[in-house]
Amino acid sequence: MFAYEPGKEFEGFSAGQVVRVEVEAKHLTQESVGIKERRIWGDDPYAVCSDMVAIATHTVLLIRTP
Repeated sequence: MFAYEPGKEFEGFSAGQVVRVEVEAKHLTQESVGIKERRIWGDDPYAVCSDMVAIATHTVLLIRTP
């Protein structure tokens, strides 16, 4: 599991590994720094310095859980 924080790099996981990422709702807006500044590099796989909210938006992989 990876707890999202703006600017936190996605490290410690292997390519192809499925990882659960928890993001607080306050980060899931168009005002997200990762989205506004387009902090996303690569695509499948993405660079570890890419923002997870930007990746989720780019890939349309946002899943809301209770």
